Amino acid sequence: MRCQHELGGSGSLMIHSSLKGSAHYIKEGQGCPFVIGDIDPKRTFVHILDDTSLEIVLRTLDTVSDFVAYLTKKEQFLRGNKIILAAGEEELLAHYLTNMNEKNEHDFVIPSDVDESVTSFMFDEGFWDEFQQSPERQEQISANYISYFWDTLIERFSKHILEDTQYYKSHPGVKGTEPVVRFLAAESRFRRRILARQLLDFVRLAPRDKIAIRYICSSSPQEPYYVFLTLPHDDWMTYEVYREARGAFLNAYCRTVKLNFPDVQHIVGIATEPGLNNRSQSEDAMYLDATNWTEEDAAKTREISEELNIFKNAKPFNIHDEEYPL
Repeated sequence: MRCQHELGGSGSLMIHSSLKGSAHYIKEGQGCPFVIGDIDPKRTFVHILDDTSLEIVLRTLDTVSDFVAYLTKKEQFLRGNKIILAAGEEELLAHYLTNMNEKNEHDFVIPSDVDESVTSFMFDEGFWDEFQQSPERQEQISANYISYFWDTLIERFSKHILEDTQYYKSHPGVKGTEPVVRFLAAESRFRRRILARQLLDFVRLAPRDKIAIRYICSSSPQEPYYVFLTLPHDDWMTYEVYREARGAFLNAYCRTVKLNFPDVQHIVGIATEPGLNNRSQSEDAMYLDATNWTEEDAAKTREISEELNIFKNAKPFNIHDEEYPL
């Protein structure tokens, strides 16, 4: 690329936040080419990603939530009260991924010991390469491998929705079934790692002779609770009866989660057969919108819960994982 040929380095465009609007248009022999800032300060921030930086960003932030969070924080950072200079988009990205704010979110954190009189910050070339080669990053990449099972689930459910080939559907069409996939796809890469590991471990260890349940609590009202369910297919049951029964159990357990955790607003359920590497493995997925939960809903669910003895012997346990597990 021309930028790499002229200036060397990765070829990523340089960033200078004080460069605004028409200042991007330079006359021959004046200014510095291959530098971007704020294209139109009066409007929504425009993110300019060249071939090099686009590939780096999308390969690193390969979920919608991770990508959008980065763009949002970057916009706030570049439009803040400090002048920001960076040798390339990837240098900013490395700083973002190695710093957390007070909400435990990745962010462009300025060290607390920096004097308030400092007006500009420079992110020089090399920080991204250092981050990529660090043991922490290598361990993260390895640990994230299991998270792509979550992506497989999203693709599988999406395929059946688009082709209208679900075995059982309570609401026909894309509109009725889209919320399930939307919540699955909204999870970050780190959360997908946690959820995928919990689901796969649960299915692998699930008893082969009875129903089993695991539910995953959320850390905020906007995040869904997850209900994982396995039900063995007994020989006396036809496949149709089995799938209907499994769907009914999943619905009942999702509703009971709302009964036991009144503040939860969104519940996603996933059901399958116990055991992995099952050639006849199938999955059910459902979404319970609990934002308009009524006393009548609670009464009906309480009756079903008591009849089926749901959650009577539930045992809580903590889940802990590190984004950079070194």
